[in-house]
Amino acid sequence: MGSLFGKKQRKNAAADTERCGTPASGGTENKRTEWRAAGRVLLAAAGVTAAVWIGLALAWDFYFDLNDDVLMKDILSGRFTGTPESRNIQMLYPLSWLISRVYGLFRGQRPDVYGAFLLLLQAVSFGLVLFRTIRMEQKAGIAVWMRVISALSVCLPMGVLCLYHAVFVQYSVTCAFLCGAAAYLFMTMDLPGDPEAEGYFRSFFKACLPSVILVMISFPLRSEMTLLCLPLVLCGALFAYVRATKRERVRDCFVGRGVLAVFFVLILLGAGLGAEWTADRAALRDPDWQEFRAYFDARTELYDFCGAPPVPDYDEYEEAYRKAGVTREETELLNNYNFDLDDSMDAAKLEQVVQIAKSARASQTTRQLTLRNAGWNYRNSMVSPAYMPYNVLAAAGYLLLLLTAVSELLHRSLRQKDPIVVRRARRDFIHVLFCAVFLFLVRTALWMAIMIGGRFPDRITHSLFLVEFMILAGLILIRGMRASVLTKEPASWSVDIFAAQLMLIAVSALLLPGQARRVQTESLRREQVNQPYLAYLQYCADHTDNFYFTDVYSTVDFSEKMFAAYPDDRGRDKAGQDGAMPTAHDLCGGWAAKSPLSRKKLAAFGYSSAAQALIRADNAYFVAEKGMDTTWLVRWYASQDITAAVRRADMIGDSFDVWKVTISH
Repeated sequence: MGSLFGKKQRKNAAADTERCGTPASGGTENKRTEWRAAGRVLLAAAGVTAAVWIGLALAWDFYFDLNDDVLMKDILSGRFTGTPESRNIQMLYPLSWLISRVYGLFRGQRPDVYGAFLLLLQAVSFGLVLFRTIRMEQKAGIAVWMRVISALSVCLPMGVLCLYHAVFVQYSVTCAFLCGAAAYLFMTMDLPGDPEAEGYFRSFFKACLPSVILVMISFPLRSEMTLLCLPLVLCGALFAYVRATKRERVRDCFVGRGVLAVFFVLILLGAGLGAEWTADRAALRDPDWQEFRAYFDARTELYDFCGAPPVPDYDEYEEAYRKAGVTREETELLNNYNFDLDDSMDAAKLEQVVQIAKSARASQTTRQLTLRNAGWNYRNSMVSPAYMPYNVLAAAGYLLLLLTAVSELLHRSLRQKDPIVVRRARRDFIHVLFCAVFLFLVRTALWMAIMIGGRFPDRITHSLFLVEFMILAGLILIRGMRASVLTKEPASWSVDIFAAQLMLIAVSALLLPGQARRVQTESLRREQVNQPYLAYLQYCADHTDNFYFTDVYSTVDFSEKMFAAYPDDRGRDKAGQDGAMPTAHDLCGGWAAKSPLSRKKLAAFGYSSAAQALIRADNAYFVAEKGMDTTWLVRWYASQDITAAVRRADMIGDSFDVWKVTISH
């Protein structure tokens, strides 16, 4: 459609684009002016970002969304073992070492460095997206009020997608923040168009570097989530490269020096991720850690990808269990997640249980049925209210992108008589169509992969939606810039793009109150649900001479606030290296069970294992939610030729029972 700029303004905008984009050689004054302009935008973006997160802090308390992050924080801070640990199991070593060293500077005070780090990464991701949006349009000479509209059209939907996870923080979704920002920066980077130009490789590398750094920060934080999002991130890089390269045909973009630059950046990214992975493996080369890593991988496979219940019925698969040397009582421990009581369960035995579980799952379904169910679940992800507002914003992104592309094609084809302009319009439309179709195919492949795997929690699906939308937002913004090398037109802003951005703002404004209500409801629920957990922590802190082994599922619904002082954070008379003992409680299972860290924690209290401590130590107790049947404990010890009795020793409010396990003579 028509431009919102007048002829004179378009001319000035084009001049600004040329001046800001490639300063003349030796133009020191131009560079200084550009740096000052960029600095003003950076300050504005940082100010807005700080205001957003301060507003979140005033409206709600920040929570760790899952117990995973709570345990990671405890390990890094020293709350788990008494000293800050650099090997954090779920996080790659280079990053976990850095955070643990920061904790070590505080010598036992244990401020929430890990929580602050996650919030910082989220805020930086948001701020970089805001900065890039405004800076692009500043360089193109677009009016200030239009820059505000563009920034709102990108950041308001991003806020809707991220609001819940910005308050209830989870390290996997924080990776999605970083990957989404990396994809957006790739999409909107200012790539040199002519591969034959002087300094092309340096300019290409400089343009890609911010996104590469974000991915390399994300990878050690949660490698699996980064690898899942990486195909989408690389889609953004591909679209930007094809857009910037001066070629009449898309296939011509993949020959010549430009491809060498692409390979160089990919090799650099791969080398960086490989170095982080290698550093983690080197840090865990100790045989104890190697054994635990194999055990951890088998445990993850069993509980995350073998269905529910994870362990098949013993009677139905008794022969397979007998061959594997697995008893009925061991399967009961695995199903109730208290497998730390089984001292004989090692990586080899657990891997055999995984194979039995996989065989059982395979016998209950066919490949065709699995694909059909995955396809049905994928279809639901696009239309089901359960995925709102994430699927709504993704659909709006695709729809508005295609509508603006069709509108512009019709406008330039019907109203322009110059055949060169018409040809460029068609080529531009094909580029947009290629990006939309290719992005949809990649997202379909990723969604089908997780659907076939049978595990697609919100932290994974919401992350995919976020990264996908950031690419769509970047495509829409680029459509409006008119500064791409493909179109070779002065910087301007079309009515159809402006309308599309207003639509995104309107849709997001309608969805934002619902997300805020969801956060408010969840915040109130957690405040109420966590009261028994706080009483449990207070009880453990008040009985520091005892140790409390806790049933895993009895605490699975509880979470912790960030930056809150919990009762068992205070120092004890028996001091570790940082002036505090480990917390006097631990789960009887979970992903840290049987790790060198878990053994170190037990050793600090003089225990060799959880199972032995419960029956041998006078100060060791078992804690479970009120009314839980504990006869499985008696059966477990009986299977070890130990006659045990369980009696209630105390109660923690109305929520937990404290049990003492003794040997009957």
